[in-house]
Amino acid sequence: MTTPEARLRCGDTEAVICASGASIRSLRRAGRPLLREFSGEHPPEAANAVLAPWPNRVDGAAFEFHGRPHRLRATEPERGHALHGFTLGTVFTLRVDRERARLRAVLGPEEGWPWRIELTVVYEVLPKGLRARLSARNLSEVAAPCALGAHPYLDPQGRPLDECTLFFDATHRLPLSPSLIPLGEREPWSEPAIAMRGRGFDDAFVHAPGVHEVCLTHPEGRGVALRSAMPWTQLYTSPHRWLAVEPMMAPPNALNTGCDLGVLGPGEILTAEYSVLEIRNERGYLAA
Repeated sequence: MTTPEARLRCGDTEAVICASGASIRSLRRAGRPLLREFSGEHPPEAANAVLAPWPNRVDGAAFEFHGRPHRLRATEPERGHALHGFTLGTVFTLRVDRERARLRAVLGPEEGWPWRIELTVVYEVLPKGLRARLSARNLSEVAAPCALGAHPYLDPQGRPLDECTLFFDATHRLPLSPSLIPLGEREPWSEPAIAMRGRGFDDAFVHAPGVHEVCLTHPEGRGVALRSAMPWTQLYTSPHRWLAVEPMMAPPNALNTGCDLGVLGPGEILTAEYSVLEIRNERGYLAA
């Protein structure tokens, strides 16, 4: 069975949206890639997928909510954690309206997760990139925890990652244990420009309130920017030297710590948004 997908175009911007994981199979501007592209039915390494009803990890795949214990299926068995919610492997319904693709799925109930969360994702292609709008509605009759995120891998228009610089406006880094669970207090972060040659990450960062940008640029002056108001970002460098810049509403293990975790009453909605935009100069993008 072929996974449904949609091709969107706006001027020189073209995107292919995949129903599996509500992911972005490709995003190109004037023929140059802005995101890691993939083939096959499902996105590998969560490439460009949406993450819900929580992003990142749940320590030991267990948490308590309103005094009740819950044990999730361990989807990261080597560490024993539950990772990235229930979107990966979920095939969303897909509807296309001109330059927009609308995807919908109901997440849950699942093992250790008694709630039903309706997730809607709307992708809109722009003259210089793409905008994603995420919306989660609690369909249950009781309150439910929820946080949203995404897992885009930035592609600086086909340039090698190790030749690029990451411009990153985080204020603090969250120390993580060897199993990538938060450990200790936030540490100030003061490295706004990071030469990516040989640099590896699997770290969580927090930003000042408001809209922030992460820019990955090549010395030639081309690259890609991610803009978001979600307060957290996970940076992850894959073994094949792809850089994931993951906007998140809450940090790793938020189902246990409660940090920035949303709580939705019956029928309530949680929303988030991010954009991926072309860069044509060394330090900033051209606004869409």
